[in-house]
Amino acid sequence: MANEEQPSLFDRSNLSWTAAPATSASMSPENRAPSATRALPPETSIRLRRRYAIEQLIAQIQSEAERTSFPIDEPVYQAANLKPTQPILYAGNLASQLCFFGRDLGIDEVHARQPLYGAAGRLVRQGVYRAVYHQKSSQNEELLAVCDHVLLTNTVPYKPPGNKAYLAGVKNRFRPFIERLLVIHWQGNQIITLGTEACKWFIPYGAKREVTGFFQRDDRYTASLQVTLKAVDNLRQPHEKQVTLLPLPHPSPLNEKYYAKFPEMLQQRLGKIFP
Repeated sequence: MANEEQPSLFDRSNLSWTAAPATSASMSPENRAPSATRALPPETSIRLRRRYAIEQLIAQIQSEAERTSFPIDEPVYQAANLKPTQPILYAGNLASQLCFFGRDLGIDEVHARQPLYGAAGRLVRQGVYRAVYHQKSSQNEELLAVCDHVLLTNTVPYKPPGNKAYLAGVKNRFRPFIERLLVIHWQGNQIITLGTEACKWFIPYGAKREVTGFFQRDDRYTASLQVTLKAVDNLRQPHEKQVTLLPLPHPSPLNEKYYAKFPEMLQQRLGKIFP
């Protein structure tokens, strides 16, 4: 097994990552990472090591999910032929400068195996497509192209039952893994948060009451806020990254106040990122 690549379920049709089943031997660094990248060109070696690292993160999330139970909408996963403890961590490009940060998964996201794929996610993807390519599109195949330009993720990589937000205990349980994704694996530094719950996830990274106070401002959907994210890697080494939060309302059809306004609010944000 030492010289074999552990397969992943990286589906190039939807640009999302889920981890393939792995034995403890095949996932161990001493068995995989060094030998798999030996005698390869430096860029290929780096790419393989990064892929191994993100697969390891996904495997660790699943291990934590299986350690003790928490609310998961199991019937939805069963209908999607997906193991309920299998995390759907992100979709898109880890080298992109912009991340969209939502609350958690919905039914469409589980079936598609990627975040922000339902009605709300479609508005986001249409907005990014318009900003990047300077034209509109509603075709699913064309909208997949936006994943080359952004990262899509959530506060928790699972779907809660009944579309109710996860309690703080569940969010904090998976927080260290989301921190690693954003600080260590993702290379960008601008985050558009979608809705109240997504924005409040960042409260621990600002000064006391800073994020809460910012979100209460009338200009919160046009202003920005810098916070410092912190993460600890597998060797227990600390990492930090300063990111800029760019809040927007959640683009759900149920959000009567902002749903119709969301496309133009998004373009105002994206116009400064994709000029």
